[in-house]
Amino acid sequence: MKSLLLTLAMIVCAAQMLVAQDVIVTRQAARIDAKILEVSETEVKYKKTSNPDGPVFVLSTDSIATIAYYNGEVQVFKEKKKPEQKLQLLNHQVNEDVLLVRKGRKIVNQKDGGKKVPDNLREMLGEEGYRNYKSARVAYGTGSTLAVFGWLSLGAGLVMSFHGGYTLNANESLVGILVAGVADILLPVGYVIRGVNAGRISRIAEAYNADAHRQLGMEMSVAPSLLLAGDGTVAPGVGLSLRF
Repeated sequence: MKSLLLTLAMIVCAAQMLVAQDVIVTRQAARIDAKILEVSETEVKYKKTSNPDGPVFVLSTDSIATIAYYNGEVQVFKEKKKPEQKLQLLNHQVNEDVLLVRKGRKIVNQKDGGKKVPDNLREMLGEEGYRNYKSARVAYGTGSTLAVFGWLSLGAGLVMSFHGGYTLNANESLVGILVAGVADILLPVGYVIRGVNAGRISRIAEAYNADAHRQLGMEMSVAPSLLLAGDGTVAPGVGLSLRF
């Protein structure tokens, strides 16, 4: 009789051991029959029930959807939300209301009719873009200065030439022609330099606007997800997400 009771007790204990297993469901809807050893905020340590004397496995809590414990309790792991990313351009915030245009040798706000250079233009363009902008501005100013001197030379030369011809002063007329001839060099060189650097400034503003529009565009992505049915089961599915 004692041997029979001992046998029954061993059978009951074995049955309880078989039933006493935990079930891990991953976010990819994979089922793992396990014996949970430790649960922390970041990871779960367990052994497989098929190999209780085997190695200890570790899963990140980010990859686990639920754990159903042998005693009936169910632990649900919430998916951690990724930190909201602020709209950025070259590591600086982008204001969708601010678009840049060239006005003369300056970059100004389009929204206010081109009356003001943004106070945070350096932050908007970034260090490299801002250095290019300052360089283009200096070169643009140099070209404008050469053009101004060209026009002055032309005017002064014509005046001297006409005066020399009127007074029959050949030397004055010759000097006037030479002075006016300087304008033939200064004017085209000045306008070319100014035009090239006006294009540089415009391209810097257009590059900023293009990147701002691209950053403000909408992105659509399809990613695998888990679907929770009414009976509590979890099944794999596909989720559609839109990001602005």
